[in-house]
Amino acid sequence: MCLFYGSSKDLFELVVPYFREGLERNKFCVWAVPESLGLKEAQQALSVGIGGLKEYVEKGQMRLFEARSVYNRSGRFIRSEILESWGKILEEALSLGFDGIRISGDASFLPEEEKDELLLYEKEADAVIRGSKVEALCTYTVDKTDLVEMFILSTCHGSTFRNKNSRLEILTG
Repeated sequence: MCLFYGSSKDLFELVVPYFREGLERNKFCVWAVPESLGLKEAQQALSVGIGGLKEYVEKGQMRLFEARSVYNRSGRFIRSEILESWGKILEEALSLGFDGIRISGDASFLPEEEKDELLLYEKEADAVIRGSKVEALCTYTVDKTDLVEMFILSTCHGSTFRNKNSRLEILTG
């Protein structure tokens, strides 16, 4: 799934129930939090909408990371490294007894020169995820994504949504 959002409130309106359902369904949940938020604000939003969040975090079922630490570990966006890391996280989750992983990530911070690599990553990730025990919600800010990128990104996902000013629109799927 892909979500284009206008504000942090617009993002939380979809991400919080997405993770709540994942936790309730015994999924290992990982959020690569957008730079515009920060970990503290993200955890606060989750705790408002997910009862028992502290327990999920303590038992390791819910993890939050800064998006840059996930998508830009070696100083630039390298899709093979990122796809490999998601595979390792899935292996870990299954070995711990979870029924799969539910992830959300936001690479809106990437510079223009890395956008082509991001689009290739999205296509590859979609092919890898389809039929696996991985559920993903890729998020992008409306203001940092032009129409051509929105179109290309929407073709990489089964369902695409836009939530701006608390107005949810289904774009594809």
